[in-house]
Amino acid sequence: MNMRQIDEISKEEVVKTYLKTNLNLKQAAKKLDCSMRTLPAVLKKFELKPKPRSRCTGVGSRTKFKELADKEWLKKELETKTYSQIAEAIGTTPGNVADKVLRYGLRAENYDPVQAMNEGRKKRYPNGRFGKEASNWKGGRRKTGKGYIYVHMPDHPHACKAGYVMEHRLAAEKKIGRYLDVQEDVHHVNEDKLDNRPENLMVLTRSEHKTLHHKQLRDEISRLELIRSDLESKASNKKVEAREYRVHNNLLKEYVSWLKLEIETLKQILNENNIKYE
Repeated sequence: MNMRQIDEISKEEVVKTYLKTNLNLKQAAKKLDCSMRTLPAVLKKFELKPKPRSRCTGVGSRTKFKELADKEWLKKELETKTYSQIAEAIGTTPGNVADKVLRYGLRAENYDPVQAMNEGRKKRYPNGRFGKEASNWKGGRRKTGKGYIYVHMPDHPHACKAGYVMEHRLAAEKKIGRYLDVQEDVHHVNEDKLDNRPENLMVLTRSEHKTLHHKQLRDEISRLELIRSDLESKASNKKVEAREYRVHNNLLKEYVSWLKLEIETLKQILNENNIKYE
């Protein structure tokens, strides 16, 4: 069966079959019984503009992208959504959305990729990236620089801005059957911040907690003083004597780290006990 040639196809047929329908070039050519090369030639002959190539045209499964054929709809969506969000909503790809943005001239002339990425992030996360939305999300449990474990519980009344609560406080609350007051501290009996077993936790007021740690610090200082005195009395080498004195008396940062106190608090207790330090 011979296909129709250019002169055998009228302008009205092309307009009715192709330009005023959702058929793509291949589908229209088949319906007009001509080749895919003939139809563009017929359009040129009658000075008709071909439809823009787009994944949004056609029938069948492609009709689900028909929203992208509406320029005003797309323009409005872009005010609050990213390419990915729009694509996900209508079942297509971000590339298809980006293609339409370019074709409709919706991209600014001074387009900056970095600025566009930042704006897209603000649209996707208008309230910031916290909890599961955070880029460093690790399942809702993380360790802080001070050695404590934080658990993501945004509904907890004492959760921080990011929605985290200290694990040892949660364990203590479960143990006593109520929420802790903001003025209550939780003490680790064995001084291991990662050991949050109920039997290792003591709920104390803030003043009681400080008193306990001060007593522990005074006991430790007394022990170190005995060690230093013993070494000084036995040492025959003054360099050894000086070294031992420096190790046990003047390394404030090591004491602060080991005893878990602020350096000013340690200095205060050293002064109270008339112990010199540098």
